Amino acid sequence: MFTKSALEYLSNYQLLAARFIIAALLMWLLRRLRVLKVNLKGRSLWGIILMAFFEPIIYFICETQGIRLTTSSEAGLMISMIPVVVAILAALVLKEIPTFLQVISIAMSVGGVALVALGGGALSFSGHALGLLALGGAVLAASCFTILSRRLSGQFTPTELTYVMCWTAAAVFSVMAVIEVLFSAAGAGRSLAAIAEGLRQPQAWGAVLYLGVFSSIVAYFGVNYVLSKVEANRSAVLSNLVTIVSVGAGVLFLNEPFYWYHLIGGILIIAGVYGINKFARAANHPGIDQGEGQHGQGQGQGQGQGHGQGRSVSGQSISSQTVLDNGRD
Repeated sequence: MFTKSALEYLSNYQLLAARFIIAALLMWLLRRLRVLKVNLKGRSLWGIILMAFFEPIIYFICETQGIRLTTSSEAGLMISMIPVVVAILAALVLKEIPTFLQVISIAMSVGGVALVALGGGALSFSGHALGLLALGGAVLAASCFTILSRRLSGQFTPTELTYVMCWTAAAVFSVMAVIEVLFSAAGAGRSLAAIAEGLRQPQAWGAVLYLGVFSSIVAYFGVNYVLSKVEANRSAVLSNLVTIVSVGAGVLFLNEPFYWYHLIGGILIIAGVYGINKFARAANHPGIDQGEGQHGQGQGQGQGQGHGQGRSVSGQSISSQTVLDNGRD
């Protein structure tokens, strides 16, 4: 909803750059005011930077191109597979093996998202292999983000992870936005003056501020915090609740119709989320000595271990008509 509003004035990469610049600057200000505690001195940040490249950077690039080249039902079905890929990677990398009933719960939740994404009808095919490949890249990037975030949460606080993520994304998307303006066809008519003019519009600023604060800082902090507390597969399934929020927002604020498949899909999603938490086996954090104070120590030890792990959410919206408003919006 906010992404659509902002895209009337900014291109996709310009919007991504603006939202993460806002997020990075706000976190820097809160750090300077000692509202946020961020201790990065003398610590290796390559693991977090790698995590940020998986998501938001690679994820958003692949998602944008995938949605552009495929049908809504294809995109919704592909994105709904993220919890499945996360569960497989978590079992292989983190040794977080789901119980049989958790596997059933994951299938129920994914089925609910797929039902909403398909709109209760048959899957329509675009026949565009590159688009499907891009969506597959988005699914893999999101899954790797989840695994990395889970592993790195043993060495950094959720605030530190989110802080470095926002600055990394702001830098990369800013470069991409400048390249888009200077060289690409997508940037035609989007001169720096036009961009500045667009940012003067209250609707654009309101959308950028919302996306920067809530869809970037709050959403990614929430994901990183949850992954510091629960297994990766449980966190990934929790993100499917965004589908229910998306449908509800569409009905309440955009006067979109509410169909039977929204109800059945929502029930399946909620049942799946309940089941994966109800039937979870007790598990320690992978490679972590339990305790809140663990993050500040270690001076970056084990950073190199982070390569194999991390993801889930960020404002993604999947309804039967709008599958993911860029930016896990």
